[in-house]
Amino acid sequence: MAKKGKTRGYGEIPTWAMGGNVNLRNYDLRAEFYMKTRSDAGRKDTPYLRLPHLRSDDEVVGDFPGWMQYFMRHLGGYPRTVRMWLEGGLPALNVPEDKPEAFDPMFDRSPNFLMPMTVSIAEMLWRERANRRPPPAQLHNVFVPTFAPQYAAMVEAGGVAGVSLEDENRRGVWVPIAWLGGSDKIGRRT
Repeated sequence: MAKKGKTRGYGEIPTWAMGGNVNLRNYDLRAEFYMKTRSDAGRKDTPYLRLPHLRSDDEVVGDFPGWMQYFMRHLGGYPRTVRMWLEGGLPALNVPEDKPEAFDPMFDRSPNFLMPMTVSIAEMLWRERANRRPPPAQLHNVFVPTFAPQYAAMVEAGGVAGVSLEDENRRGVWVPIAWLGGSDKIGRRT
């Protein structure tokens, strides 16, 4: 987390994220640093991934099976930006290289990895979350943790229980931003 009053520029990552191998915790920062370095070197062709078969007119760019194997088998899960992409928050996911081996030499691709199942799981996850979204007028897009002063009022008003995107151990409720405008707006769905 950035210190109070200081902002972090694109590609400027904390020292803790630079050491050691790429892992689930530091993937987003390392990928950002790699893409910034790549851009500074004059390479402008940043590859990206789209979920196949979601829209027939979209071209799948990048090694989708390789990156899915990298995230699931090598990192042991989905980093934050990948989860946002699978949940439909991002239309495409920028990846540092076409193939994950070019980004992380520690990655060893398995020929036995079940790609069709992986694609099905990713698409199912994406569609399931897209279908669960409330209508735009009731979009619950602000997280209120349990220790926040408005927490009790937000629970009473009908906030959706969940966890923070930054820390999966932090519990709270998701509410529409309009509910935080003052006590006269709590519970009103405009």
